[in-house]
Amino acid sequence: MNTSIGKPESPMPSALMRSAVEGRALLRLLLKLLRLLGVRKKAVTHKVRALSKPFDRRIAGLSRRILAANTKLQHDSVMFLTYQGDFTCNPKYIASELIDRGLGLKLYWATRENPREVQQSGNFPNELTLVKRGTYEFYKACAQSKVFVDNAHNFIRLGVPKRSGQYLLQTWHGSLGIKRLDGDVVAGKNWNTKAKKSRRLTDYVISNSSFESKVFQTSYWEGVPVLNQGHARNDILLSKQHEDDRSCAAKKARKQLDIPPQTRIAFYAPTHRDHADNLNDLTLDYPAIVATLQARFGGEWVIVLRFHHRLKPLLETGSGLHEHCTVDATDYPDIQEIMLAADIGITDYSSWIFDYLLLRKPGFLIAPDLDTFESNRSFYYPIESTPFPLARSLSELLNNIKEFDEARYYENVDKFLADRGCFEQGNAASLTADTILDLLNPTQKN
Repeated sequence: MNTSIGKPESPMPSALMRSAVEGRALLRLLLKLLRLLGVRKKAVTHKVRALSKPFDRRIAGLSRRILAANTKLQHDSVMFLTYQGDFTCNPKYIASELIDRGLGLKLYWATRENPREVQQSGNFPNELTLVKRGTYEFYKACAQSKVFVDNAHNFIRLGVPKRSGQYLLQTWHGSLGIKRLDGDVVAGKNWNTKAKKSRRLTDYVISNSSFESKVFQTSYWEGVPVLNQGHARNDILLSKQHEDDRSCAAKKARKQLDIPPQTRIAFYAPTHRDHADNLNDLTLDYPAIVATLQARFGGEWVIVLRFHHRLKPLLETGSGLHEHCTVDATDYPDIQEIMLAADIGITDYSSWIFDYLLLRKPGFLIAPDLDTFESNRSFYYPIESTPFPLARSLSELLNNIKEFDEARYYENVDKFLADRGCFEQGNAASLTADTILDLLNPTQKN
């Protein structure tokens, strides 16, 4: 791929300016001083890092504002932010829509890894300019961008100064989800600070249902205009116009995961736990599930596992995989493509299952820690009111698979979507792209 790699405009920044913008100016000077004094003990450098951090944070904030004030705003530029850093979720499909329109816009994408390494993955279109988040190049691109498309609190967490004439669109990364977002349950996660900044900085938040609109208005984005456009990532799950794309995406997922076309897929992707230190509570008896699926639905089965990105470090200590019946897809960037390839879905409380139901494929919940999880996080509605058969143990899950009633399930799916006021139509990416073009320059809109 020939995806562009972000480079600062001439003149090149000084080393001091670069380190100031990146939040390490004081640390850099202190470490240099320690080296001159011959101090190389790790304990000392660790203390220096801790002491310099709050000062560097303030220096970075000022330096980024200075950078923004001295950078020309580009009225044809858009910055895309995902918490994953991958080409995925709503920003992926919005960016793809803008690219397909061939307008020659300047499109930036913030990655977590080195852009030169990411470039080799082949996952990013040529038309995107990749910049690593937290770097000078990233903040320079942010200063130039007129519109930001964010699927989480990336804009706030990365300390991006918002300039006059810039717009922030929040797409979020869940939909119809059951887990609460408001301050009553996330007070220990700087909720009030995030909520105030979100209300002040966000120009529009994009919703796919009356239920979600209410959630947004009662959590981080009180008073922020809501655009009832649907979620761009779900277009491929819904629209008949995307039939070829759906087939290609499913084949792509199978190919990359090395799963033969005739093998059926059960997709298991649980949500994260704030204090998890291993995967034992999330690991199931996969051979037993495969045997039950074969007995109920026929054919050969494999279980595709995708753990939350916050749990990736735990995979190194063992994930309980069974090589003959499981495939690890934790690093697969686009969960929507796995959904298209899957035949059934299994989770606990993760919101991806509420996108998955748009495909009208069987879905199941297994929640052995339901009482504890609900007490700690709380739900917007009773978990029993979802269309998905609920199990609190492996034996109950196996029984739910054996006794699965397709007609009743599809009826419950339709009722659930109607009760939540879902207005997904399969054209969300187009609607959001129109909004972005209106914000950039109304004369560019097709």
